[in-house]
Amino acid sequence: MILIEKKYKKPHGEIKITMYEKDKVVREIEDHNLIVSAASTLMAGRMAPGAITGGEEESFEGDYFDHGLQYLAVGTGILTDSTREYDKETNPVDRDAYDILNPPEPTLDRTQLTNEIFRKQFTSWNFLNPDGSISDVATNILQISTTLTEDEANAPLNEVALFGGNATSEKGSGIMFNMKSFECISKTNNHRISIIWRLTF
Repeated sequence: MILIEKKYKKPHGEIKITMYEKDKVVREIEDHNLIVSAASTLMAGRMAPGAITGGEEESFEGDYFDHGLQYLAVGTGILTDSTREYDKETNPVDRDAYDILNPPEPTLDRTQLTNEIFRKQFTSWNFLNPDGSISDVATNILQISTTLTEDEANAPLNEVALFGGNATSEKGSGIMFNMKSFECISKTNNHRISIIWRLTF
C-alpha cells in the first residue's frame, strides 16, 4: 500500500477562564490550549464500531470507550509533600520547585496534571455554529462549560484539563484530552470561576 503524506486540519481548542468575586469580574484569561497526544487514543476508541454497542461480536471485542469527554480537572504546582493533599498551611506548593507565576508549558506527552486537586462533571455543553451561536444539530465545534462554586477547588490553581474515556470522579482517572497552564489564580471561598472550553475538530 502506498502511503501519501497529506496535511490535515488538526483539532484545536480555546479556553476562557473568568473568576468572580460576588458578581464582579476580578480575573480573566483567554488563550489557546494544547491537545495532548493521548487525545488520539480517546478519539480512536470512540470511533471504534464497538464503542456504542459494547461489542458482542468477536470482531468488535476490545477496550473501547463508551464515553467521550466527561470531567474538567484543576490542579496546583508541586507540593511540599507529594504524598499528601494540598493544604494552605501544612502542605503548600513548593515555591522552590515550582514557579506559580510562570508555570511550565504543557507538553504533548502529558497524561496527568502536576497535582490534581479537584474534578467536576461539566455544567453544560453545546454544539456551535461557525458564528458562535448554539446549534440544534451536531457540528465540528463543541463548547464545554464548567462552574467552580465558592466552596470548590480553593487553592492556588495553575493547571486545567479535560478527561474522558474511562474517566470517573476519582482523581487521575481517564484519558487526558487537552491541558492548559497559566499564572496562578488564587481561588478562595469568596470566588466563583467559570471555565469555557471551545473545541474545533
